[in-house]
Amino acid sequence: MDSNAIVTFKMKKMSPSMYWGMTTVLAVVLHGYQYIVEKVIRQTNDSQSRLQALKANIQKGSSHR
Repeated sequence: MDSNAIVTFKMKKMSPSMYWGMTTVLAVVLHGYQYIVEKVIRQTNDSQSRLQALKANIQKGSSHR
């Protein structure tokens, strides 16, 4: 019996409610992950423009030395 057959056997032995529970959890996790990534990207874009302005100010300041 190869490992694939064992995995399939275990999946078949698993109750449908357990299977749906796992699927739901996976969907929620993926959705949450996507939401967090989008939020982080938006924050990064905001801070990126702030960082750019800050860098410009620092470069102006350091060139006076």
